[in-house]
Amino acid sequence: MATRIARNWEQESINKNEFAISRTIVERVINGGEAVLTTNAREDPRFGGQESIIAFNLRSILCVPLMVKSELIGVIYTDNRIRSGIFSESDRDLLIAFANQAAVSIENARLFSSLKRTLEEVTELKNLMDDVFASIVSGVITADVQDQITLCNKAASTILGRASAEIVGMPLGEIMPSFAKDILPRLDAVRKSDQPVVGLELSQTLPERGNVDWRFNLSPLKDAGQKTQGVCDCAR
Repeated sequence: MATRIARNWEQESINKNEFAISRTIVERVINGGEAVLTTNAREDPRFGGQESIIAFNLRSILCVPLMVKSELIGVIYTDNRIRSGIFSESDRDLLIAFANQAAVSIENARLFSSLKRTLEEVTELKNLMDDVFASIVSGVITADVQDQITLCNKAASTILGRASAEIVGMPLGEIMPSFAKDILPRLDAVRKSDQPVVGLELSQTLPERGNVDWRFNLSPLKDAGQKTQGVCDCAR
């Protein structure tokens, strides 16, 4: 636990050299997960003998947990070294209610920050992948487990004679109908075996280009858990 914010009577930040709290009570709240209220710490049999309470002349102390569901993420600690009995049970209940709202806000801020970092990392990775695919001279097409095309690089777009925007989202069999009966069964085998198919050679006669020879490499695409999520179809 580290102190994130502290205020004094003048509502200014407390000087670090002047900042002293009862670690005994803080640890008690951390370990027990319940609020601690003492109207006179020096005379309270639970804490009276503790060095910090004696040394800092602590009297009224109120400390409550910051809880998110069942997880403790911090505590709110208040004390008064001049007067005894300054905190009551109603003060404790009020501070608990405040702590519950504060804990939710803190956790939401943490989740938002984590989500933002994750989004930035994903965006950076996507940009990197886009650059890598764009730089590959061979045609590269990726498809999901339903054989829907999810990515098509510039080289593949040129080979197929269609814009990438037209190709992405289309069924693979519709984009390459002449090869559907030869490629789709092999793609299914790649998914089931997790083994690539390298150097698959097929021929096609195109009206505008005559006889064209194709060479395909079919490779499985895996997620972080090493589960196959699609296939990569490379054509030259």
